[in-house]
Amino acid sequence: MTRKSSHHLIPTYFVKFKCIGGKCEDTCCAGWQIDIDKKTFKKYKNETNPNIKDTLHQNIKRNRSNTVNDFNYGQFKLDENNCCTMLTNDGLCSIQKDLGEQSLCRTCTIYPREISEVNGIIEKSLLLSCPEAARIVLNRPEGIDFIEDEGTELISPTLIYHQTEEENTIFWKIRIFMIDTLQNRQHSLETRLLILSMFLQKYINLEKKTYTQVDDLIKHYINFLNNSNLGEAFANMPKNFTNQITLVSSVLNTSLTAEYNQFTKIVKSSLHLNNDDFYEIAENTVNHAFDTYYMPFIEKYEFILENFLVNAVYTHLKTCENRDLLGNFTTICVDFSILRLLIIGFAKTNHRITIEDAIYCIQKYTKSLSHNASYKKEIANILQKDSSSVLSQITMIIFIGN
Repeated sequence: MTRKSSHHLIPTYFVKFKCIGGKCEDTCCAGWQIDIDKKTFKKYKNETNPNIKDTLHQNIKRNRSNTVNDFNYGQFKLDENNCCTMLTNDGLCSIQKDLGEQSLCRTCTIYPREISEVNGIIEKSLLLSCPEAARIVLNRPEGIDFIEDEGTELISPTLIYHQTEEENTIFWKIRIFMIDTLQNRQHSLETRLLILSMFLQKYINLEKKTYTQVDDLIKHYINFLNNSNLGEAFANMPKNFTNQITLVSSVLNTSLTAEYNQFTKIVKSSLHLNNDDFYEIAENTVNHAFDTYYMPFIEKYEFILENFLVNAVYTHLKTCENRDLLGNFTTICVDFSILRLLIIGFAKTNHRITIEDAIYCIQKYTKSLSHNASYKKEIANILQKDSSSVLSQITMIIFIGN
């Protein structure tokens, strides 16, 4: 079958990734459920290679959930250590060893790459749950840039998005504005997120979302961003520390792999989240660690969290629909708030924070919880308990400190 050439949008970091295999400190073959696409699952069921067929047949299963599709039709069984049962003792894949790389399922073939199609354009990115991908994406002082190219894509996209021509034009306008705003280093990341929160509130309230209206709205906020005194103007923004601690506590109380549990134990102890009166103690502890460790670090290396946010917007924001914009922006801001507290807790424990420490916290959090449906539901429940709007809540968890 002949595949036609297609237009590609790719971050410049994408071509730099290369799997380091058994040298990886956090194998992608453990710590989560690994899906098998329908075509490969049936191929595994019919495998006849005597070196692997019995092991393979015994260690795959059908996915019986309500959300099953052709991409998650089956799953690999996990052992008592939450590792894929097809993983060898030396950290390599027995399927690839005995059957070749071409026999890997879709998940194992493309991970940590993410491939989607947006109105005919193929978009690629890297998922930060992979340690090597996290290092490549986050440790870029110059920020994330993008290139456009033409090529033939051999792997079909996981998700395909279609919009009208006007909707597509508006989508591109909004996403470019959001990424440009997140990369505007004239202001703190908190201020950049607040501006985007204000913009999205106005956008969602537009009765008719024409290109002209959206363009005028974006121009208004671009002019707003040119105000060099925004930081001072937002200095007294209300903060909801209770929600911040509640959110991070839900993360730290989620029991997963032994390594993740050890990581969360360290952070919980350093932030005093085990105390009965932990809110008051934790707030004082966090404010001190924020001033002592976090701010000196972030003044030099804020680009790490900036790159996290830019990658998240590019990877997850694919339409200009209200629900898509609001849902994804909410998730991104919650992730930012939680990650900041995790980094602060990690810094307090070690009495310092390094680039490697910050990337470690982001990678551990992303792998353990970003793909966890029950965790996302818990976050939604926490936010819904507040009577104010979601964007108002987001505003109050963006800011921290005295």
